[in-house]
Amino acid sequence: MRAARPLAVLCSILPAAPAMAELKVHVNRVALEEVARAGRYLGIGLANLIHLCVAELIVLSGNVMNSPELFLPAIREVISRQCRLVPADRVELILSTLRGDAPLIGAAVLWTQRYAGERA
Repeated sequence: MRAARPLAVLCSILPAAPAMAELKVHVNRVALEEVARAGRYLGIGLANLIHLCVAELIVLSGNVMNSPELFLPAIREVISRQCRLVPADRVELILSTLRGDAPLIGAAVLWTQRYAGERA
């Protein structure tokens, strides 16, 4: 039985290794551009929400906010640029501590509020 080769050695003998490395850099760049774009769109939506509701506090949750370092800079930049009626520095963005359970908990609270008084 032959000994397993380290991945670095295996990659170095592949003829396509440089192209694969270049593709990885390109894919990472494209992925980061798409994350920034999604952050901008989230920021636009939140800026609209701030204007409509005169919100001073927004709690962010869901799978996207599992990586806030990727999305929050773009979100904050758009909010600070677009919020004029409600100054952006008065709007606090915080992350929910509920993480992925937030939709389930929200649905349970909504159901309880709507049907708690109804008995069969």
